Amino acid sequence: MSIGLLVKAFGPAGVASCIAWAASLAVLVICVRSVRRHSRWKTALALGFVGWILARTASDRVSSIEVDRSEELETARLYQKKLREEMEGFAFRQVRFAEDTERDRLDLAGLKRDELGTVTGSLDNAETSIPTYMAGGRQQRTAGKKKQIAAASLAKEETTGGLRMKEPDVLAANRFDRYNLFASDIALLAALCAVLWDYARRFNRTVGASMPLPISSPLLQAVSPPARTVLWRDAGREKLREYVEALVRKGETFAWFGPSPWHGSIPRSLPRFAFRNIMAGQHLILVFGSEDLPKDAEFFFDAIWFTRYAVLVTDPCAARALLEEWTKTCRRRRAKRARMRKMAHVIWAFDNPLPASLLAEMADLAEPLNFKLIVAVPPGSVAETSSAFAEII
Repeated sequence: MSIGLLVKAFGPAGVASCIAWAASLAVLVICVRSVRRHSRWKTALALGFVGWILARTASDRVSSIEVDRSEELETARLYQKKLREEMEGFAFRQVRFAEDTERDRLDLAGLKRDELGTVTGSLDNAETSIPTYMAGGRQQRTAGKKKQIAAASLAKEETTGGLRMKEPDVLAANRFDRYNLFASDIALLAALCAVLWDYARRFNRTVGASMPLPISSPLLQAVSPPARTVLWRDAGREKLREYVEALVRKGETFAWFGPSPWHGSIPRSLPRFAFRNIMAGQHLILVFGSEDLPKDAEFFFDAIWFTRYAVLVTDPCAARALLEEWTKTCRRRRAKRARMRKMAHVIWAFDNPLPASLLAEMADLAEPLNFKLIVAVPPGSVAETSSAFAEII
């Protein structure tokens, strides 16, 4: 099958689909090691989806192609013509009239006299055949049967106005159509897998994470290992507040030790899902000051451990006391090899630095118990214990 016939069979949509899925695969291969592959792979996904849609549009066009049987029809027409001429000649030789008798129906041409007597002898007593319409008297009418309309001749081919091609070309077009559909499926699937893998790899990043979805799980932590100790210095408190709101939408929770990051009144809850003005699944925030601390630190700890609530402690002395009690509880649970299913975030945002001994102990407990420690300091300041942090922002 020539390229011209192939283009004619697939049409503009088919050609565009081949270009789209080929470009999608090319973008995936070229941008594997690119720094900006996150946005490039979205482009590959868009191209793959366009190619997938166009491939199905072209497939409908290929499926509507009819086999061109003009040569077979012409051969059948000539055969019918020859057969009709033979039948007309035979019918002309056998012309009979209604008034003919049985003797008249005999073809006696060329017979001798003695032969005529032999042939006509048996018909001497035969009753003369009289047509019904010439017979006298009352006639009895009988219901006739309508003859079925004969099928249309092969010469009168139904015209549908669609594309017609030779049978080998139609078979080749259908074969290439299957190849095109398969390639478009592979390109779309590869682009989708690349985007999902990139999303999973960026899910637990402190900065530069993708759109948060409530799908936090140990599997995603295995794909995207988080930094367990973070020094938040140059990013600013406003970014830290946005980070806290995003981690709640991931299905995780936090314990904030420091002044409220929200301007004005402290919200009583944060949405688990937020898209523009649509919010759903509120996650409650427990706010503690110097006078309303829980008597049992286990209540505070279990609220974080089981992701029931988020906790905000605004008093520095109470915050330090709670963290010391928390480390004791963490050591007991570490001995039992207990581990939080979803990662919790412990944020120290007071101007007073976290004691080095407490910082080292919490950093040691972060990985086994599955929590993340973030220490926020004023922008531009230099922390003496910066070497203890796995990530500095």
